[in-house]
Amino acid sequence: MRVAVVGGGVSGLTAAYRLRTLLGPDTAITVCEAGSELGGKLRTTSLAGRPCDVGAEAFLARRPEALDLIAELGLGDRLRHPSGAASGVRAGGRTVGLPKRTVMGIPADGDSVAGVLSERGVERVAAERELPPLELGDRDVSLGGLVRERLGDEVVDRLVDPLLGGVYAGGATDSGCAPCCPPSRPPWTAGRRRCRRPSRRSCPRRPGTRRRRPLRRRCSAPSSAVCTR
Repeated sequence: MRVAVVGGGVSGLTAAYRLRTLLGPDTAITVCEAGSELGGKLRTTSLAGRPCDVGAEAFLARRPEALDLIAELGLGDRLRHPSGAASGVRAGGRTVGLPKRTVMGIPADGDSVAGVLSERGVERVAAERELPPLELGDRDVSLGGLVRERLGDEVVDRLVDPLLGGVYAGGATDSGCAPCCPPSRPPWTAGRRRCRRPSRRSCPRRPGTRRRRPLRRRCSAPSSAVCTR
């Protein structure tokens, strides 16, 4: 069997690696990348004589998939934890600390975001308790749309959107609740409904160790079409 993976970014490389573990050592897997290097948006460059990460430089430790994959690849000893410096928010013309009682920017109550939102914005958050209980069922919805509806525009514009942009490289409107919410009760449901968990883990456990055929890579090879034969 021959398999072509289009794109040599982190997603493409992870897909190629997972295909190798699932399909075995005899499958020919070629990674095609339009650029001159693999890694996509993630790479290390030199700044003032020191290595510097370009692109996303961290991941959420509370999500196990990345940690599991790093351990599986034998790179656990290369993990580095960020410094103890606190995060800040620039909102309303001033810089304040990131509110403590928030999850992905979603506040537990109005008091926790009093220094970030306007007085009207805080009142909107506090008024959420008067809304009917949230019932998502099995469907996923836009996280940005849901938070705007329940907590107001300021929460999205000043907290949720900037945080999601840094973590998921996408805006709140285009992000679903299921992939973005941690596996716990979201603050806005007052404990009435859990965020739907992903149906399966993205990185299954590594199967039995076998000698694997190496992956082939083709850099500077743009792909314009995929044809079956």
